[in-house]
Amino acid sequence: MTILGQFQYQVDYSDFKDFGGVKLPATTRFAVPNISWVRKITEVKNVAVDDSKFAQPK
Repeated sequence: MTILGQFQYQVDYSDFKDFGGVKLPATTRFAVPNISWVRKITEVKNVAVDDSKFAQPK
């Protein structure tokens, strides 16, 4: 329930593929009343992230 009333939101995951040892849904379908869209993952890159990015602020 939202301030505007009930809000219907549907997400469907499909087409699971192995991207570097991790299975991800390559196709995700989203739908709300009167609108729907699809997101397709075609490539996943594994990039190095500096450990300092995960440090807690002091």
